Amino acid sequence: MSRTLLRKNYYQKPAKHIILKAAERSRLVHLFRNAHAVAKNNHPLSDYTWLCEIDKAKQLDIGSTYIHDKAATDFIHSITHTEKQITFNLIEYNPVFAFMMDGSTDISGDEQGTIYIRTAMKGVVKERFLNISIPNLTVFLSL
Repeated sequence: MSRTLLRKNYYQKPAKHIILKAAERSRLVHLFRNAHAVAKNNHPLSDYTWLCEIDKAKQLDIGSTYIHDKAATDFIHSITHTEKQITFNLIEYNPVFAFMMDGSTDISGDEQGTIYIRTAMKGVVKERFLNISIPNLTVFLSL
């Protein structure tokens, strides 16, 4: 056999291996979505296990691993890292950007401050959420 033919066969992957990867990806997509839903809606991590049980009841293939609170925490940290990286890249590759701040009060009367970043990329305005927190000092309190 020629050397190029050997290299070509070496890099080809069997279809069975590719299908297995697709099945693993499908499982992880469901698990990541459950973890994202729990974090986004500020639910306890125990709801992640409950959502996975619901997925199993719907006969979705989510596997038998990563169905615990520790996995949910790992998934949420991974999502957070990815979103931070997207935001850092947006700032790094756009020399002009603006911070926007907004304040509001929640139902208990506590003030909350929200910070966004706004920039334009190829003429399209992009906004990214940066942070929400309770400020130490507000304009109203400093009067």
